[in-house]
Amino acid sequence: MNRDRSLEELEDDRWPAPSADATRLAATTHALRRKPIGSLTVEDTRLLIKQNQGLHHLLPPALEGSYGWIR
Repeated sequence: MNRDRSLEELEDDRWPAPSADATRLAATTHALRRKPIGSLTVEDTRLLIKQNQGLHHLLPPALEGSYGWIR
């Protein structure tokens, strides 16, 4: 898996910009979908998984400990 690519790139699913009245959670989720998955923190990954985003790409390495933060 190419960890230099974002969920948007991997899923070929680009969301429109969040509205001005979007919740902080929605805005954060939107921003994290644009971040390369190799640069996601533990908290970023937890938030995306909890929001059911990118599970196909995030769960396998998380369960294998490939992110380096699971030992």
